[in-house]
Amino acid sequence: AGNMFELYLLAVLRGIGTSCFYMPVATILLGNWFPEKSGVATGIVMSFAGVAGAALSPLLTWLLEQAGLAKTSLLCAVFILVTVLPGCFLIELEPQTGQKGLKTVQGEELTASFSYGSAAFITFAAMCFLITASTGLTSYFSKLTEQMGLGAMVGAGMISAAMIGNVAAKLAVGVLSDRAGVYRASMTMMGLALLGLLLILFSCFFSPFLYLGAFLFGIIYSVSSVGMSLIARHIYGTKGYGKAYAAVSAIGCGAAALALTILGIVSDITNSAYLVVGFVLLLSIAGTGLLYRMRSIRQQ
Repeated sequence: AGNMFELYLLAVLRGIGTSCFYMPVATILLGNWFPEKSGVATGIVMSFAGVAGAALSPLLTWLLEQAGLAKTSLLCAVFILVTVLPGCFLIELEPQTGQKGLKTVQGEELTASFSYGSAAFITFAAMCFLITASTGLTSYFSKLTEQMGLGAMVGAGMISAAMIGNVAAKLAVGVLSDRAGVYRASMTMMGLALLGLLLILFSCFFSPFLYLGAFLFGIIYSVSSVGMSLIARHIYGTKGYGKAYAAVSAIGCGAAALALTILGIVSDITNSAYLVVGFVLLLSIAGTGLLYRMRSIRQQ
């Protein structure tokens, strides 16, 4: 990109491309193929979104320092093309007629209707916004460790730790959802993420605490992705899932984009990554409160 406009245009095009094959489309496919164990299936598939983050974060940091932004971006573009394009020719919406293994959804389907003005959707959307916005904190790990005098590589290590927590938790929340219910599973994950934020805040410049805190905070990604998908399916059932989750997913994407701007403003005004962590802690607590509230709401 030769200027900021081209960089913004690139980001918009990348976002449009990602929406064609990521969360809404992927989870609808998973629901069609694995209706009885949708939690486990969604957890397994979505967990691989964090594998690249955990493996490539230190590599990308090194490439940016050695090769610069332009060459690193070109390498990333080639990597995405090579890994994503084959999948476009392998996707089938549902099993072919006569194929075994497709049964009705296990458990009670609460409703197939959908309304933007319902208490369920408003609460669901607000919860999704707050929890997804909280995930933007990982972008400030390097700045946090630099302010601590620990260097950018410790921050890169924290990002990798968060992505490892991301992968592990997505697998765990899927299994727990199928066995104990989606709300109990999601509340457990949010509790661990809040513990991670507290560890980061009170790490006392101790690197192992920072890594452990980042790992636990990475668990929040399991709620913003797998958890939201399973909650939408639990509330609206198979028939209403596509429309409901597409709307919530769009809100989540907006929250992620807006969060980077808001956290950037907080960081610039206060010049303190600690206050950014504290701000995200408040967002996460509010999102957890709405998640708890969701348990008692039924679609009208």
